[in-house]
Amino acid sequence: MRTSSANDADALKKLGADCPFMQALCENKTRGQAAFVALDPRNGQIKAWVGSRDFTQDPFDHVQQARR
Repeated sequence: MRTSSANDADALKKLGADCPFMQALCENKTRGQAAFVALDPRNGQIKAWVGSRDFTQDPFDHVQQARR
């Protein structure tokens, strides 16, 4: 958190030195998300539905909820 007396350079330097924060930031920003759905064209049955990597960790279904 930035205090009112800290300038931008000092705040960035402090965040850059915070290893757990930087590791979490890099992991979150470099992890891609994708969705997959497979339908049977003969009858429209859903054969596979993969909405996220781990729904307990990231509760967002990319098949149903993502805007296209």
